[in-house]
Amino acid sequence: MKNVLTSLLLLVALLLFGTAGYMLLEGSSFTDGLFMTVITIASVGYNESVPLDTTGRYFTMGLILLGMGFMFYIVSRISRRPSSKAACGKHSGDTRCRKRWPD
Repeated sequence: MKNVLTSLLLLVALLLFGTAGYMLLEGSSFTDGLFMTVITIASVGYNESVPLDTTGRYFTMGLILLGMGFMFYIVSRISRRPSSKAACGKHSGDTRCRKRWPD
């Protein structure tokens, strides 16, 4: 449950960061900034609702990298949990197993 909450908080922080960046750098509205952030981190690339200057393009590239990093983090957290339980198997009561793969 802690991992899910952490992931949701990171997603909200990423959305707010992207939205605020577009609002400050490009003068977009909250809705346009949020739209640009969602289509950027989701790799949809639908259409720019606000024309981007050079600074906005660099910001978008950084946002893409942050979004990819976030997705890799989520996938690693999701895929790690089942494999950790499988690796411990019937020895889940072993303290070494619990130290190696925390819940």
